[in-house]
This record gives sequence, C-alpha cells and structure tokens, in this order.
Amino acid sequence: MGYRSDVTIALYPRSDLREELWPAINLWVQENWPDASETAITYDDTSYIAVIRYHGWKWYRPHYSDVQAVHTALELFGATFNGLPPNDEERAHWEFVRIGEDDTDIEREGSDEHDYRLCVERKVVVG
Repeated sequence: MGYRSDVTIALYPRSDLREELWPAINLWVQENWPDASETAITYDDTSYIAVIRYHGWKWYRPHYSDVQAVHTALELFGATFNGLPPNDEERAHWEFVRIGEDDTDIEREGSDEHDYRLCVERKVVVG
C-alpha cells in the first residue's frame, strides 16, 4: 500500500478584495484545478474560500502526474491573481497542508502573505 498523506489546499482572495475577486477565484478553480481521483472541492461563499482535499495520496512520489498537476495548478493560481502591475502586490492567497501517517509528519506552505486559514488538529481516535 505505501505511505500515504492527506493534503488540504485553500485558495482565497485578500480580505479587502473578497467581494471583487471571489467570483473570479471560484470560476478559476472550476475551470483550472486538475481533476483527480479522491478529490473533494468545496466553495464557501460566506468565508470566500475554496478548499481542496486529497485523502490517502502517495504525496512522497513527486514524479506522479497527479502530484505534479497540483503543484503546477498552485503556480498557475499565483501567476493568475498575483504580481500584477502597478505594484505587484499579492491579491489572492493559497495555503497547502500535508499530513502524513507519522505523528510528526506535517508540511505547510503558502503564498507570501497568506492568512493562516488552515489549521492542523491531531487527535486520538479509539478504534
């Protein structure tokens, strides 16, 4: 079976641009985010956030096409919504969290000025 991870990605506009950018971000995700097995995408029109979840992926295999497609999509998202003249400011944010099977295996990434809207909570489950 191999080592598997759960990955969550959040895409959202900067807080002062929520009303203006949310429709464009929502549409961008629908048109550009890669289709993959076991992908769940939710859109929260109240919080202005798109959340993409992958469960049980072999994320440690960067050469897998699905993993590469997610990295490419994050780069495209940043290029689409950020770095625009006149001041090259960040207009939309992304966050990435990967939780592996080992207790301490957690990876976080994000755009330069993201809001830390993804939080990690680990809990004990009795099976």
